[in-house]
Amino acid sequence: MNSTIKWGLIGCGDVAERKGGPALYSVDQSRLWAVASRQLAKAEDFAQRHGAERAYDSVEALLADSSVDAIYVATPVFLHASLTIMAANAGKHVLCEKPMAMNPHECQQMIDACRRNNVSLQIAYYRPTYPNIQEMKRLLESGVIGEPILAEVRNHSTFRPIPGKNWKTDLPYSGGGVLMDIGSHRLDLLRYLFGDFQRVSGRAVARIEGISVDSACTFQTAFTTGVQATGSICWGMPALADSLIIHGEKGILTAPDLNNGELILETDKGQETFQLPTLAFTHNGLVQNFTDHLFNGAPLICPGTEGLKVNQYMADIYQQSGV
Repeated sequence: MNSTIKWGLIGCGDVAERKGGPALYSVDQSRLWAVASRQLAKAEDFAQRHGAERAYDSVEALLADSSVDAIYVATPVFLHASLTIMAANAGKHVLCEKPMAMNPHECQQMIDACRRNNVSLQIAYYRPTYPNIQEMKRLLESGVIGEPILAEVRNHSTFRPIPGKNWKTDLPYSGGGVLMDIGSHRLDLLRYLFGDFQRVSGRAVARIEGISVDSACTFQTAFTTGVQATGSICWGMPALADSLIIHGEKGILTAPDLNNGELILETDKGQETFQLPTLAFTHNGLVQNFTDHLFNGAPLICPGTEGLKVNQYMADIYQQSGV
């Protein structure tokens, strides 16, 4: 590999446009080299606007490009496994969008393919790379609030899907609804902060007329460390909420809004507010971590083995919900 990772992008949708795509050329030693879409004009337009050198109308053509070192899979969930396996078999490292795949079995197939081909696999759960989350983890490990006891997650979205208008509500393409879409991020965040789940229970329900996938979910978890967590994840709510509160023996640590960089620490010494910087693009930290991993051997924030765990937690909740 040269001194710069040359990325191939598969999929030119919204997540690539706003989040993942710009990150590929916003990080040192990282460059968006090529783009693939079934519609060549769409790939060419994306490549021109984002500074990529090449555009292809097929995945096969992109993977045959010997200049490409790594692939960013930015497609609907049902394609994640097959495209990751194709990329691995072509000797390319992979950054795959979340959730990792449709089910745990597909996740394991992706892991096995990457291992066979000696390539790295990162899953695009980006919140653990946020500066406020990194600081939250540092404060927890410093013992400033003592032993953590309970974490509370709340993620309420005003998104109200229209039947037949979004692949995220089409089960064969998405694998599930709100739990797979935004709930997966919060399960991964809890995994990052507190380690493996000892057990998870929950209920996911469809409550928006005309939408068959889940649009509301509550869950409870217990971790092997003894921490417990609760969460509520919903679409179609009247107001946005995206908070994390951690109660410890000696204090409380709160991220009122995970995306704005604010942290509040409350102890017997009083209240202290931290304002951490936000990332220009949500995937910047992921791409930086992946670059550090490939060049310097840094551990991945969310390798495939951890992404599989999140899929298994979701599968457990869906099974308990009868969906």
